[in-house]
Amino acid sequence: MIQPALVPTLLLLALLPGLACTPEPTMSHSHANQPPHAAEQPLEMQHHGETRIDPWYWLRDDERDDPQVLAHLQAENTFTEAQLAPSAKLRQQLKAELEARIDPEDASVPVRDGDWIYRVRYRAGDDYPLHERQPASGGDWQLLVDENREAEGSDHYQLGGLALSPDATRMALAEDRVGRWLFSLRVQDLSSGQWWPETIANTSGEVAWSADGQYLFYLQKDLETLLPNRLYRHRLGSNPALDQLVYEEKRSGMVLSLGNSRSDRFILISSSATDDSETLMIPADQPQLAPVAILPLQPQVLYDVEDHGELWLLHTNDGAPDYRILARRIADHAAPWQELVAARRDTIIEEMQVQGDHLCLLERQQGRHQIRLLPLPGSSVREQLIRDDNPLAVLYFGANPDASQPRLRYGRESMSEPYRVMERDLVSASEALLKQDKLGVPYDASSYRSARISVTARDGTAIPVSLVWHQSTPINGSAPLLLYGYGAYGITIDPTFASERLSLLDRGFVYAIAHVRGGGMLGRAWYDAGRLANKMNSFTDFVDVADDLVALGYGAPDKIVAKGGSAGGLLVSAATNLNPGRFAAVVAEVPFVDVLTSMLDETIPLTTEEYREWGDPRIPEQYAWIRSYSPYDNLKAGDYPAMLVMSGLHDSQVQYWEPTKYVAKLRSLRRDPRPTLLWTNLTAGHHGSAGRFESLDEVALSYSFILQQLGLGSE
Repeated sequence: MIQPALVPTLLLLALLPGLACTPEPTMSHSHANQPPHAAEQPLEMQHHGETRIDPWYWLRDDERDDPQVLAHLQAENTFTEAQLAPSAKLRQQLKAELEARIDPEDASVPVRDGDWIYRVRYRAGDDYPLHERQPASGGDWQLLVDENREAEGSDHYQLGGLALSPDATRMALAEDRVGRWLFSLRVQDLSSGQWWPETIANTSGEVAWSADGQYLFYLQKDLETLLPNRLYRHRLGSNPALDQLVYEEKRSGMVLSLGNSRSDRFILISSSATDDSETLMIPADQPQLAPVAILPLQPQVLYDVEDHGELWLLHTNDGAPDYRILARRIADHAAPWQELVAARRDTIIEEMQVQGDHLCLLERQQGRHQIRLLPLPGSSVREQLIRDDNPLAVLYFGANPDASQPRLRYGRESMSEPYRVMERDLVSASEALLKQDKLGVPYDASSYRSARISVTARDGTAIPVSLVWHQSTPINGSAPLLLYGYGAYGITIDPTFASERLSLLDRGFVYAIAHVRGGGMLGRAWYDAGRLANKMNSFTDFVDVADDLVALGYGAPDKIVAKGGSAGGLLVSAATNLNPGRFAAVVAEVPFVDVLTSMLDETIPLTTEEYREWGDPRIPEQYAWIRSYSPYDNLKAGDYPAMLVMSGLHDSQVQYWEPTKYVAKLRSLRRDPRPTLLWTNLTAGHHGSAGRFESLDEVALSYSFILQQLGLGSE
């Protein structure tokens, strides 16, 4: 959630309604064995007859260059390192384990697209991948991008988009070197290796090409909200200041996304919010035309489209909360949509894709993945079903750029089985394994056990839980248990494989994912049951799952660790406020903890977009919803679990000051001796460090904290 406004802090305080300004604060830092002290400078905030006092509002620095604030964050990092010093050797061992499991020379399965074959691969020791291509007719691999070279000299590097023109002679790159998800766009001529002179800043990272490769479409972000809201057309070689504004989204809460259709015949512009969406199209061979809506915006209707021959295929929740498939001729804008695939009870159609004569549907049936392969209109092929024996198996559509081919690549993994790439021949229904991810060390999946169970929430609702553990770990109530959750935006945290998790499983942990309400495991109704007025269900579900797992013997009552990031950080923090005695330790990564203040501030990025997720606190009733659970506002004096809060200075989703303030307030109210630690990545944003080895530093830090707090910190 939440990003930063580019407005000086003191000016912002003067402008915001309901805020009484106070003098600039002072701050002192203690020795490394004492937590840093953030001075209290009470700020009154008045809304709907309530006065809230925020003593640490002054820690907000939108420019992220206040020496006093930066010194405080560094002091917090120093304190955290000092507190974790007793497990320093363990942390080094963990980092070595994590690195050893990475396949040093991993590579993707090559994919043919037109006259070229593409792959992504790593060299041993590299943090970032190489992007390469090879002529389909044969020949040497050609380097397109070496991300390691591009990242040189930058504290942070993220490749947001790499898109080749239809004739594959030009390459557009979108790069973020700060961590704010503001991407600079540039173009290279692949024949000469020369870069075009222009660079376009502050884009979303998404691009689309015209059919002739002369025009590039991109989305510009609003620098206050950091939301992509303007579509521009750029002619290669021209001054970006002269780019044509093609479309501007002025409807509150709507966010643009962009790309070429799978056939490359159309440029598709999606404008979407939580509850409704609209897709506009421009023929790629007529880039000067104005965009036209494929289906005009309708309240409470979400959809996405794919073109197939003369048809638009529509994946929509119109008349079907968990989606159905409709079709209409592209040339006949006035014709009614015809239903191709009806909605089915307890089945969510998550994605669609055409392959050969089949319409391929990625479905979730009562939480379990499957791929259904249906004949397209006029086709005589037979229906097929891909359904794994393992109920925890996660399936994905793979790279299938050529829709005409009667073959489907798809991915499969589970909590105990690494990712594999499969290819199914849709004519013979035979399958081939194209790649099985391997670890850098020997790994035996049969040494681990996994399960999906349901536990009962306090209101009688059955909550799905996915679990994995080492076969030697006793399920008798003695094992440490890490409980992970997210529970927002209708997003499902699938039970995928994670090699870093083995460092806990091999030390006797049970790892569980609580699929609480607010996520998408059981469809739209499951999502709606955990948002807006129903948001408290997410938090009580999480607490109830923890209680029930203890009762069922999956975890020791004094060794339960809660972990979540972003909206999941909100989840574990709010659950801790509800029942602080349930958890021995909590790891909250980039947690959205100051929900009420942020949602009241329209200058903070994403705020207005998020009203339909959390509520609009300008409305008294919805203010009360958020006020009831906002973690920062509901801290009170008492005992709390050991807490590690992790943040990113340049985070554009959850502003660094939210976790920083939260830690200061929790310390002031804590009555027990357990630690409250803050660790801020000073060179990254919401997702932390981007390199595949560099990112493991934060994993090792959080795991050493967990093991130390549970008394399992010996090497």
